[in-house]
Amino acid sequence: MLGSIRSFLTLLALVAIASPAMAQLVPSVQGDVHRDTEGRAWLVDELQLPTRGETPILRALDGLRQLPAIEVDRDRLVPVRVRDAHGLTMVRFGRVVDAGDTTLPVRNGSLIVALDGSGRVRFVVDHSGPRDIAPQPAVAENDALAIEAAFGDDTAGVQLLEQREVALDLGGELLRVRELDLARERHERFRVYLDGDGVLVAHTQILHGLGRVWEPNPVLADDMTTDVELLHLTSARFLTGRYVRASSCDPDAGSCNPIQRAEANVDGDFLYDPVDPSFDDEFAEVNIYHHADKVAAYFRDTHGLEWSCCDTSSIIDVIANYVESRGEGYANAFFSPPQCSRGICATMAFGQGNERDFGYDGDIVYHEYGHGIVDVTSEFTIFILDPRRGVKYDPGALNEAISDYFSATLGDDPNLADYFEGGGIGSGEGALRNLAGDLRCPDDLFGEIHQDGIIWGQALWSIREAIGADKTDALAFAWLNAVPSDADFAEASEVLLTTAESLPVLDAADVEAVGAELDRRGLSDCEPIVPLEDEVSHLGFSGNGQITGSLGGGVAPLMFRVDVPADATSLKFQMSRLTLAGQWDVYFRVDTPPQYRTGRTPPLVHDFAAPGFTEVTFTEGDADFPLPRCSTLYLAIVSTDLMSRGENVYTLYSDLETSGDPSAECPEPPAPDMGVAMDGGVGDGSMEGDGDDDDDGGCGCRVVTPADESSAPLWLAAFGLLLLQRRRTRSSRRSSVSKKTVPSAD
Repeated sequence: MLGSIRSFLTLLALVAIASPAMAQLVPSVQGDVHRDTEGRAWLVDELQLPTRGETPILRALDGLRQLPAIEVDRDRLVPVRVRDAHGLTMVRFGRVVDAGDTTLPVRNGSLIVALDGSGRVRFVVDHSGPRDIAPQPAVAENDALAIEAAFGDDTAGVQLLEQREVALDLGGELLRVRELDLARERHERFRVYLDGDGVLVAHTQILHGLGRVWEPNPVLADDMTTDVELLHLTSARFLTGRYVRASSCDPDAGSCNPIQRAEANVDGDFLYDPVDPSFDDEFAEVNIYHHADKVAAYFRDTHGLEWSCCDTSSIIDVIANYVESRGEGYANAFFSPPQCSRGICATMAFGQGNERDFGYDGDIVYHEYGHGIVDVTSEFTIFILDPRRGVKYDPGALNEAISDYFSATLGDDPNLADYFEGGGIGSGEGALRNLAGDLRCPDDLFGEIHQDGIIWGQALWSIREAIGADKTDALAFAWLNAVPSDADFAEASEVLLTTAESLPVLDAADVEAVGAELDRRGLSDCEPIVPLEDEVSHLGFSGNGQITGSLGGGVAPLMFRVDVPADATSLKFQMSRLTLAGQWDVYFRVDTPPQYRTGRTPPLVHDFAAPGFTEVTFTEGDADFPLPRCSTLYLAIVSTDLMSRGENVYTLYSDLETSGDPSAECPEPPAPDMGVAMDGGVGDGSMEGDGDDDDDGGCGCRVVTPADESSAPLWLAAFGLLLLQRRRTRSSRRSSVSKKTVPSAD
């Protein structure tokens, strides 16, 4: 009998080995490990890892225990949220670090574990930050300094909402800092970081976006309003419901004091006619209630996410006719995040601008609500600091893009905010933005979060057209719960493809379509280095003054490149401004991009400099600007009046002249100058010995202007809001994504 049992068990084992279906259940402990430039695993996918535990959090921790590639102390992880996302369960952890006398949260240090319906780990994303913190004393309180940094000399009405000590990632080490949340009015919310030497950076926490009933706006409704049933009302008099409470600013007050102006008639209806623009328009109040309730229902019914105000209420406040000064319209719409420690719930507000009411367009309401969904999922930051290139705004662009996508998919229309046609740079034809286009990275980058977000939004819309709305909506929502808050475009692409591979509702063909679209858009390896087309002007943005000016040395978010052929005779660059502000220094480098240097003056390692740049021509034999034939010439812009005069928009134009001689040959490389000191190039901005590991090309040409080494403290430009960015390299992806090579020596 015992022998029969043994034979039976042996047979079962053989069947299990031979069965493809059974073979798929064999767990992969190692998975596919993707490492950053420091060799640390930041993404582990291709997993089928069984776990134990009664809750998703315990299962996630058990999975991490089995993954040696994820080098994290599980006792230092703090559960942030658990979210079901179309067959996957996303468990998001934060992290704390011991700092001598206390334990500090790592700001935006996140680790996400994706579990399938059987509790197996499918992939892990680790952005939890450096492991150790430098020994430092507690940071002294200096509220006045922080307030001045955010609001300048006009500090009337400023409130300190909350302050705390946190650890910030310096791209390799953590620094102990004080974080203060400040507010004045509803649209002025700032977060300020200080260390022992002063203010590091002050940045806004308000997310502006695209700007009733109109269905969905006056343009598509042909200026004909529609009477609809207002759902989920809990008040017989005012626009207060289970999920939305609508009010308006008091037009007679000096600032916004929300009151509920719209009242039901004797039949219980809210039948007002539009008056646009107006500061006491009840119609707008009704319109934003209707559309806010509609988008809230979409996220509940489609994604199982019900809005929560600090775990105490499901109501979001929406404010129509937003004003802050009597008689002056507020020309925008915004989402303001909650401050739960003070019982302050999130708010959406809609003002008037250019004789248009932002509360009249349902797309805008959906978009702003999308920012609220980001706030309870990925919590995207606004920017990151790339230690090689300077400030990048990818996380902010991803925030705008996903809010655009959810607005468009809810309306089943890629045109966003038809009521605001032509309302912005690069705006969509017939609408404020259009997700049906073919923008790609890096060719169509602009350097501003709304505009650059269109590239990602269009990619999602193209995926929607390829695999269908239901699958793409599920993918977008699951991705939003899996992506780190400080992801750049390339990392976000990796996480999107990994999520697609793990999502039960997608098949192999769907996954291939996702990968192909990311590849077609250039997002899989997106770098903010734009190839300049000959005789074509490219629009660019200086970057936000409070961020780029203080952290990135004024370096604009975009760099540019031109491949110079063998028969080139001259190469001219011209630059002009489209704004009142706009003065620049421009730095050139041959065969490798200019290298950003934290806290240094000038902020870039370069070969040639053009201060006060408006025009320069490279020609053969020129002593100052020699033509680098058969090389790639890179160009980086520093906005010199960013802090004094504000943001600017520029156009950059290149004109390449060639001889057309097919026999033209490349010049001999110059002999090395043995007289050049190899002491790090301090004082001349040159590339020799500058610590840039990628200097295997480059030219030994002299610098036109000497650098001023009177630099700010090194930590000043080392900071990027809410987590500094280390560049990541990626291991080979699936055959569905063919990587493009971006000219970069890193």
